[in-house]
Amino acid sequence: LDAPLTTDSVLLHTGVSVALSEVARRCGRLTDSMRWAEHAVAGAVTLEPTAPERIMATLVLLSAYADSGAWEPASMVAAELLEIIDDIEENHLAGLACWAAGAVYFFADQAEAASLFDRALSLLDPAANLRLWGRLCRSAAAHQVATGNLTAAESLLDRATGALNLVGTPADRALVAEVRLAARLRAGELAYGSGEADLDLELSGLSTQD
Repeated sequence: LDAPLTTDSVLLHTGVSVALSEVARRCGRLTDSMRWAEHAVAGAVTLEPTAPERIMATLVLLSAYADSGAWEPASMVAAELLEIIDDIEENHLAGLACWAAGAVYFFADQAEAASLFDRALSLLDPAANLRLWGRLCRSAAAHQVATGNLTAAESLLDRATGALNLVGTPADRALVAEVRLAARLRAGELAYGSGEADLDLELSGLSTQD
């Protein structure tokens, strides 16, 4: 970050800070992840609010706060992001913003979560990134299970399963199985503590959205 090439370019400086935050998060160093994400946002302040690099820095900061359980600042960042959501020209970025904000609002038990997941589903294109879309379907399904809308959850889980069976990782598929299991428990089809309810999940490195 101190190299002249990096310090002389806001875009490069922001991009490197975003990458460092993501690496720290995946290594479980959440304090460092927040620090680098805050650095990225501070460095991008001279860019237009809807500049892709500034949006990505904000999304990384939102994820870092949420993964660390810092729900109050996460909710504040989500609210700020949603103030400009209609001005984000790139559907992919707008979809990621809706998904991230929806995940935070889900955990904060705010009603706006449902509409944010719906909007994210309408903005992200499965043809552009099938794995990402499958993960979003699973995340939206988890919200539907939590709110008791099991019919909608089942439809989303079917879409997630179809996508992630093709391009997902074992962890992706395990998470779909976990949400499907939660749906069955919610519907009363399984008893808590039953042998069928045991899942061996490898969840390290996952974001709050996951």
